[in-house]
Amino acid sequence: GGGGSVSAGLNVWSKFIEKAYVNAGGFVISSDGIVNAQLTALKKVICKGKRAKIMGGHVRAAEEINVSSLGSTGSGETILEVGFDPKGKKELEELQAEKDALDKAVSEDGLNLQGLMKLARVRGGTLPPDKDAAAKQLQKKIKAAQQRLLVVNQELDQKLKDMDSLRLNGKVSCSGLVYP
Repeated sequence: GGGGSVSAGLNVWSKFIEKAYVNAGGFVISSDGIVNAQLTALKKVICKGKRAKIMGGHVRAAEEINVSSLGSTGSGETILEVGFDPKGKKELEELQAEKDALDKAVSEDGLNLQGLMKLARVRGGTLPPDKDAAAKQLQKKIKAAQQRLLVVNQELDQKLKDMDSLRLNGKVSCSGLVYP
């Protein structure tokens, strides 16, 4: 139905992959082609055969993508990524997204708390009970978000160091036509 997925600890061997999600701990090997698929291989993606092509989709491999023909004039965008650990990059992107969300939350809650403190100054240093409870809740929320932000920043720094140390020399090999 154009939405299946295959996940393997080692290698995935197939004749043809179309509109599927494929994750492999080693190699993804296809003899006839890959069309509009989302592939991730921790080693190589090899697509060799008479009609072997990669057309459309998003293909990631740590070491190499080796194909007979790449892209086509009529298919959608073909994105290839090599030279890094795909799982590590995904984790890095998730950590960065969490960091951005926490930064935004701390900023927004800080502005709300400043507004309540300004209201307290205008009223002579006191807030109505409901506003006082809201201010205390915001302070707790900001403190928790800042603590989580410290942890996320440490994890992000560690993940960046790990990615730099594991930097691979990736390559894309195509023995036939490469379309723009």
